[in-house]
Amino acid sequence: MTVVLDRVSKSFGRVEVLRELDVTTGDGEFLVLLGASGSGKTTALRMIAGLESTTSGRVLIGERDVTQVLPKNRDVAMVFQSYALYPHKSVAENIGYPLRVRGESRGEIDRQVGEVAAQVQLDALLERYPRQLSGGQRQRVALARAMVRRPAAFLMDEPLSNLDAKLRGHMRTELRRMQHDLGITTVYVTHDQIEAMTLADRVAILEQGVLQQLGTPREIYEDPANLFVAGFIGSPPMNQLHGRHENGRFVNEAGTIDTGLQRTLDRVTLGIRPEDCRIVDASTSALSGRLYALELIGDHVLASVTLDGSVPVKHTGKTDAFITADTFAVKMPKDYAAPIDARVGIDVAVEGIRLFSGDGERLRR
Repeated sequence: MTVVLDRVSKSFGRVEVLRELDVTTGDGEFLVLLGASGSGKTTALRMIAGLESTTSGRVLIGERDVTQVLPKNRDVAMVFQSYALYPHKSVAENIGYPLRVRGESRGEIDRQVGEVAAQVQLDALLERYPRQLSGGQRQRVALARAMVRRPAAFLMDEPLSNLDAKLRGHMRTELRRMQHDLGITTVYVTHDQIEAMTLADRVAILEQGVLQQLGTPREIYEDPANLFVAGFIGSPPMNQLHGRHENGRFVNEAGTIDTGLQRTLDRVTLGIRPEDCRIVDASTSALSGRLYALELIGDHVLASVTLDGSVPVKHTGKTDAFITADTFAVKMPKDYAAPIDARVGIDVAVEGIRLFSGDGERLRR
């Protein structure tokens, strides 16, 4: 079943939260709405569910226009960040509640609850109450309650954000597998790019209520549509250098890089992923600077380089306050070592270069 947001806009008074959002899922697709707080992603999800009305535009589920349909009649199941379990009901009663409301027989409820509980490994916990469960177990109860309905679509609002990092990683794997096996269209909201990249068939990136890019995780990572997407996706994000472009070269205070693009631009931004760079001898490199920090990540060393001509940022007490304006991230082999403040050069792979205009839009070759 497809889910369609057809040029949907939403305003609260004079505040425009969503602006003509136009997104269509595939049948059985896992679509992630990704963005920072205030980007409009949760509002979009709530409009699909019918918990928020649209200011303009239409919402369709399958071929059915549900824009004016009550939430209970939209045939969707929503999983909330807070789990929203009934504390006085057992696991079995929580999972089976939608079937009881539907008027199913006791035997049918028990059968379906048993099947779904086995799928999410809760069959040994059916007599327990939410207070007796861990966070991961509660989340699985919430998922099972949604699954037992066999809805036209799952709607999930940051369902893993309350879990610790290890459990979150495990639940991502389980959730992706369950959705694949069930084949039910899923719209999932998160601010976590790792969740988006690992779960999604496609990702819709929102910023200030506007769709920035819609594509597969690989497309968004390798081919960002604008500077916002380039800086939002990736850990660390794409390096960005500001300068000018002339005679097939990008030029700024740190050095000159051949791009192969025969255009002259007074204002241009060059983007390059850390894995498309290498630290080399400063005398033979395209860029030069001093080694600012080394971090052993596990399978690689992340090197931060203060480029020539960069302006230091004053310390503000925030976690990123020690980064300079033009700190450049480079992924090196895990055995790489060099003294801090050593003078180094950086070579970049031409095929990894992405150029953006002065207004932040992607420049195509």
